[in-house]
Amino acid sequence: MIAIAGALSQLAFIRRLEEEDNNSEPFTRRSHLELGGYWNNNDKEAQILRLGFVKPEVLSWSPRIILLHNFLSYEECDYLRGVALPRLKISTVVDANTGKGIKSDVRTSSGMFLSHEERKYPMIHAIEKRISVYSQVPIENGELMQVLRYEKNQYYRPHHDYFSDTVESFYSSLLLLSQHSIYNHLNCAFLSPHSSI
Repeated sequence: MIAIAGALSQLAFIRRLEEEDNNSEPFTRRSHLELGGYWNNNDKEAQILRLGFVKPEVLSWSPRIILLHNFLSYEECDYLRGVALPRLKISTVVDANTGKGIKSDVRTSSGMFLSHEERKYPMIHAIEKRISVYSQVPIENGELMQVLRYEKNQYYRPHHDYFSDTVESFYSSLLLLSQHSIYNHLNCAFLSPHSSI
């Protein structure tokens, strides 16, 4: 029941954002360099959130799974591909004993993480702000954005993200895991609707 109430609250929040945008001045065509789409020239927040473009689809109420169609513009996808392509390396998994990244047949993609400096770039900052608003998780709780490339027949086998911890901090770990998972899985999935790298 709590999951359904949370999902309804989140959808109501998204709808409220869209309604506020619909009450603003008529839309005008913007340059593709300004995040693309039709936006009120004075409404930077609407541009960042891509109001009117992002369309939520509830896939499940429990667990709460909402697919956000059109989350990134074509320009944003092209930008991320351009930044990522020269820096892609074989993806790794975390070694349970050392905590370090190792190559594994569980994950065959290639990928890269954006840097802390790149996080300040206007387009990256806009994407992270959008993730934060739609997921209702603060930006500072997220990892650096990750771009992954899956070529034909590449995969990441089903797995569970978890923290090994003591009983005393179980709930703290659970909270960290959910925040980590929201950002990690949102960040990993964004490029697939448009095209591969």
